[in-house]
Amino acid sequence: MECRGKVSKEFIKPILALIGAEEVNAFNAREVYLDLGMDASNWAKWARANISENTFFVQGIDFIELILSTSSPNPPKEYAVSINMAKHLTMMAKTE
Repeated sequence: MECRGKVSKEFIKPILALIGAEEVNAFNAREVYLDLGMDASNWAKWARANISENTFFVQGIDFIELILSTSSPNPPKEYAVSINMAKHLTMMAKTE
């Protein structure tokens, strides 16, 4: 089988996240976004449209917002997304 396009040398490593009442394997959504080759400067807009304001996904079931400890008054939002949600996000991205 021939492989076309850019092939990542490393897979994104899953993290353990408490989504709902279960500890599950999940992915950091920003890492998924960047691995898709998306522009880092558009992260906030993309995350809002595709994660936090997306009516297809439910917070606490498909994703959780990660709380980062930082001195910034407006820390960047990070999300842990279920493996199933990460799969959907990658298919919706329409990238190579």
